[in-house]
Amino acid sequence: MNEALVRLVPLAVLLGAAGCTTDSDVPPPVAEEVAPPSATAQVHMVYTGVSEREDLRGLDYEVTAELGEPVNGDVACDLAAPEGTVTVPVTVRLVNTHDPDDADTVDVADGEPVRWSTPRYLVAEPVGVDGPLRWAAERDGHPCTDQPDLESFISVRWEHREQATLTGYLTGVPDGDRDGVGVRLEFVRELWEVHQGEPEPLTVTY
Repeated sequence: MNEALVRLVPLAVLLGAAGCTTDSDVPPPVAEEVAPPSATAQVHMVYTGVSEREDLRGLDYEVTAELGEPVNGDVACDLAAPEGTVTVPVTVRLVNTHDPDDADTVDVADGEPVRWSTPRYLVAEPVGVDGPLRWAAERDGHPCTDQPDLESFISVRWEHREQATLTGYLTGVPDGDRDGVGVRLEFVRELWEVHQGEPEPLTVTY
C-alpha cells in the first residue's frame, strides 16, 4: 500500500470523529418571546361638558391598553370562566402629558380660556366575546367595578408625567385561539361638545 495513503487514513478518521455530534448535544431551539398585545393612543381635546357652566375644558393624556396571558387559579372580582374559556388580565395605563410650562401649550380655544382637567370618563367594552369585563378596585377589599374607576385612581392634582394604572379581567375568552378577542376603549361622552380634537376609540386584540 502506498505509504502516503496509510498516513491519510487515520487523519480522516480523527476528523470525522471530531465532527460527530449526537442529538443530545444539540441545544434546544430558543423560544421566541412574543410581546403581549398592546395599543397606545393620545387623547388631546378641548370640549364643553354637560354642567351648567359652559367653560371650555381640556384633556391631554396618553393611554396604553395591554392584554395579558390567562390567569390561573382564583381570579379577582369573583369571576369564573365558563367551561372551555379562560380569564385574561387587561392593563390600562394613563400618563398625564399636559406640560403647563410648555410654551406651545394651547390655553385658549375659540377665543376662550381652556381649563385643563383630570380625566374622569373612560368606557371599556369587550371585543370578540361577551365578557364579562370587570375592573379591580384601587384598594384591596373594595368591590370591583363594571367600568374603570378613574376618580379613585387619579387625583384632581394629577401632575405632568404622573401615571395611573388600572387592571381589569376579561372572562369568556376561548381557551386556545384568541385571535380577535380584546377590549375597546372610548374616551368621549355623547353629551360632550368637542371643539378641538376628537380621539378615536382605541381597540387592542390578540
